[in-house]
Amino acid sequence: MAMISSITSILFATTHIIDIISPFTLYGHIRFIRPFRNRHAAELRGISADFLILSFQSAVYRTVWSFFYLFPSETVRRQHQARYPATSPNIDRLSILWLDVPLCISTIAFIFLLVKLEFEATMKQLRLRFSSIARFVSIASALYALLVYILSVYVDFDPATGMAFSGLFYIDFIDLLKGIANFLSIVCIWPQLWVNWEEGATVAWGKKYTHLLMLSSCTNVFVVLLRWASLRGIDKAASPTPGRLLFSLHTIFICSILYFQTYVIYRTENEQAWRRISKRAAESKDSSSNGVSGRRPSTTAEPTHSREAFDVEEEGRIGLTPFTASG
Repeated sequence: MAMISSITSILFATTHIIDIISPFTLYGHIRFIRPFRNRHAAELRGISADFLILSFQSAVYRTVWSFFYLFPSETVRRQHQARYPATSPNIDRLSILWLDVPLCISTIAFIFLLVKLEFEATMKQLRLRFSSIARFVSIASALYALLVYILSVYVDFDPATGMAFSGLFYIDFIDLLKGIANFLSIVCIWPQLWVNWEEGATVAWGKKYTHLLMLSSCTNVFVVLLRWASLRGIDKAASPTPGRLLFSLHTIFICSILYFQTYVIYRTENEQAWRRISKRAAESKDSSSNGVSGRRPSTTAEPTHSREAFDVEEEGRIGLTPFTASG
């Protein structure tokens, strides 16, 4: 039993580290291909704005939740003990510092690095490419959190018990923020699948990031099942709080779709795109070694299309308007 506990703890820590560093592999991939695939460094062609904005919103909600529990007021302490008397009478700050805070910092830093190059032009793209469905999800989740806050603080509030409308605690609003953050973490990657279909390729989406997501999720499933099986028996392995298991299975399903898009549906398109990117990267390197400024030559000869004509044709085909650095 002690050996199983040690193994699961090590594997769980490993998956958590992978989850923290994986966004930066995607950032490195985007940073490499962006100047050789797009006419302007601020363009985020092939990356879903919904994915970036919903991920950022999820990280913000999780950060607020973490702050309330890391620096709890006396009201939060009392309500936490009243709401969770049996399972967690005391606030586990260590797990919040280890599990939640690094993930928040990682996501926010990834998005900040992605948009900092030309902030105004990139933000304009994100705003214009923010889809109606994702906009509805974002606004609805924020309004829902605001509604629960009002009901738990201002409606029928009883100072003696600390309860408000329908027995709501102030801490219920705080916990709701984490629930919304988890929900946005689940749905944020779905728009990227649609963007891949519109783009007709997955070259903008880093394969290393998908590999790390799949590795982390598969290891998480193994750890959860092993831990629960050792404690409760094989027949009840998935019975207690299956949230982590379900989230990992969902991520595995998403990664399977990404693999299918990358290696089956758009395999030829990806190979052609990578040949163009490699050629432009080599030309840029040669220009730099010869003392020519800039990341790539201003003109590039291609068998059938010039680089400029190819970009305009491709972006017109998927309905995207190129943005200049000046916005």
